[in-house]
Amino acid sequence: FRVARGRERARVGHEAILVVEQERGVVDVHDRAARGVHHDRSLGQLGDGSTVRSLVPKEIPTHALLDGKTIISAGAGYLHSLVLSSDGSLVSWGYNIYGQLGDGSKTHRSSPVAVNQMGTLAGRQVIAIAVGPYHQLVLCADGTVHAWGHNSHGQLGDGSKNDASLPVQVQQVGVLANKRVVSVAAGAYHSLALCSDGTVVSWGFNEEGELGNGSLVSSLLPVAVDTAGALAGKRVTQIAAGQYHNMALCSDGTLVSWGYNLRGQLGNGSTSHANAPVAVNQSGVLAGKMIRTLRAGLFHSAVLCDDGTVA
Repeated sequence: FRVARGRERARVGHEAILVVEQERGVVDVHDRAARGVHHDRSLGQLGDGSTVRSLVPKEIPTHALLDGKTIISAGAGYLHSLVLSSDGSLVSWGYNIYGQLGDGSKTHRSSPVAVNQMGTLAGRQVIAIAVGPYHQLVLCADGTVHAWGHNSHGQLGDGSKNDASLPVQVQQVGVLANKRVVSVAAGAYHSLALCSDGTVVSWGFNEEGELGNGSLVSSLLPVAVDTAGALAGKRVTQIAAGQYHNMALCSDGTLVSWGYNLRGQLGNGSTSHANAPVAVNQSGVLAGKMIRTLRAGLFHSAVLCDDGTVA
């Protein structure tokens, strides 16, 4: 298999770092647990057919499911990984206690397995993926969103709290009715979707305001992120989901954030949680800079600027 150029090159999970190496056309993995991060668990997250940890990056061996494929996106969750090929096919491996591999089982896999793309994904072209710690989201060319894995707080968006080992469709009713989703992001127990009209919807866990709708009530179905206050009159162009917080970039270059903020990850100069979007302080190191890409981690946030600097 080979890797398409111009794509993001790494995704960091809790126990493995997944690197898409463009020049050599391979996928490398590096076990973070081998460096003393988190606890001692080897459940096949390296995808090399073993449960042996590695102190250096390892190339995933040639596999029938990846032969002749061009990988366009890759993501790492908690002890598992997911990759998307240019033909829309999906392959996963690793930890699978909640069905997060999407192969219809809850069996851990040390080698790549195919995500079951029958059922709700039949006849649809997957164009983007978002990998959470225990659940996955995929966006299809027709604007529909599908999910599988852990669903304890409704993060799959299908109106239930049932885990799913096969893809289920996010219910595009209510605030998502007649809207086209163009981007998705997965947090720990919540999910986000950006629509073509520049609005954002969310679903799942909401005890720290992760859904951004002005409440602290979790939701099994999509709800609208509040467009008053910091988002008034703005159009969102990018989204990022952290463990319990989110960021959004607007077309005018401004940044907003919401959710958990005990460590200042919202960037607004406080440590108070926000259940609706607040403006990120763009004075100081961000003054006069154009933001290109944003990322949200466990308890921190980062942006890449057009001049190549990171804040």
